[in-house]
Amino acid sequence: NVVRTIYEDRDGNLWLGTNSGGLERFDRSSATFEHHRHDSSDPTSLSHDSVNTVLHDREGTLWVGTQIGLNRMDAASDRFERIGIGTLPGEIENGYVYHLHEDRVGRLWVATVGGGVFRKDPGSNSFVAYRHGSEYPGAAALDKVFSIVEDRSGELWLGTEGGLSRIDVEGGRLVPIRAPADGPLALPTRLITSIAEAPDGTYWLGTWGGGVRRFDPRTQRFVAPPDAESAGVGEARIVAMFVDRVGAVWVGTWNGGLYRAAAAPEGFAGLGTASGLAEPDSTAILEAGDGGLWVGTWGGGLFHRGPNDTDFDGPIVDPASALKTVLSLYEDHARDLWIGTMDGLFRMNPVTGDQDAFRHDPADPDGIGLGYVTTLLEDRSRTLWVGVGGSGLHRYTGEGTKFVSYRNRADDPESLSEDYVTALLEGRDGTLWVGTRSGGLNAFDRETETFERYLPDADVPGTLSHHYVTQVAEGLDG
Repeated sequence: NVVRTIYEDRDGNLWLGTNSGGLERFDRSSATFEHHRHDSSDPTSLSHDSVNTVLHDREGTLWVGTQIGLNRMDAASDRFERIGIGTLPGEIENGYVYHLHEDRVGRLWVATVGGGVFRKDPGSNSFVAYRHGSEYPGAAALDKVFSIVEDRSGELWLGTEGGLSRIDVEGGRLVPIRAPADGPLALPTRLITSIAEAPDGTYWLGTWGGGVRRFDPRTQRFVAPPDAESAGVGEARIVAMFVDRVGAVWVGTWNGGLYRAAAAPEGFAGLGTASGLAEPDSTAILEAGDGGLWVGTWGGGLFHRGPNDTDFDGPIVDPASALKTVLSLYEDHARDLWIGTMDGLFRMNPVTGDQDAFRHDPADPDGIGLGYVTTLLEDRSRTLWVGVGGSGLHRYTGEGTKFVSYRNRADDPESLSEDYVTALLEGRDGTLWVGTRSGGLNAFDRETETFERYLPDADVPGTLSHHYVTQVAEGLDG
């Protein structure tokens, strides 16, 4: 059977949508497939066997888009709830669902072939329609939507049968981006099957029968990559496109193979005092959800650069305060900025600048421990974990300034191996990994609240090479 989409959900399950064989879930442990098919006698089965798109939203719902209808799957019972197709308020008026996207604020966007786009807000069970108005020539073709991509600023772009469009969220409409009818900046064909955002803020557009084009939203210009023709992609029918973590663009074609466009080698550019940083020593860096950059310095405070800026603003707060030296930064699900310093932890609203301080108080047994706040992590349950140099691992309760602390106890081999925490990572399987300065690595089981230690041992092959763990990362292979 033809596989139309492959999707890994938030729990690590692998889903395959097929052209005529329904939905498959691949069990990695047993290397077997679990089949989900349409059954005309069962209204709780999949609405159609042609599955185009799958999405697992942040509320835990698995959505399945098919050629005839959108489905909400109950993972516990393996049953499907079919979303109504019709003209009643809150329904989806076109059942040919081709693509699903959840934006940064949790709204579900449903792209249909012929009905435009539909939006469902978090907590709502109804859908709102977005279409191209009749004032746009070719509105019927424009309402056949094949792809949705969200850029770093939160703008939503659409690939349609009539070209490139964007979603005017507040205006409740879809707005086309018109390309010249002819010449070098024209689109070779209007049908855009896929969109991918490049690291430089431009977009790669895959077309059906016209290869690839690049679109610069700042200049509103469409440009053909200079080597596309010679590489054999000039008239290709593009069915999939992806920009990897190093900026290379992968292009999947119909009957033409796979292509890769390497990221342009740009070398290094120094961003120091000439770019607005008061101090050259940068001790913490964070890319915010809007594409902006936060930089903490040693002795110079906290600095910020907007997503379209070249220079930094700052210091954001008085560098004479406790925020003089910033050691760690984290942006949580509510977009609050958490700042670890040499003198405690701070939470800041980046819009208003309001701050909450979490400092060590010897008289408060439930407060944060004494020491440098070296590392921060919000896990998938939205719990904030704080690593402190000298007083162990802390879990923020969400109540005032209360924390639960986890420290080394000499008489307990299942306690934290050492109290100077340097690194945190939540693994795909839910394990919380805790690196320390002189106690190696710990795997923390949050259910039993016990630690498994990984320590260096020169006499045992395959053990940790050193007791000082500075960073922890998980590979794609787990």
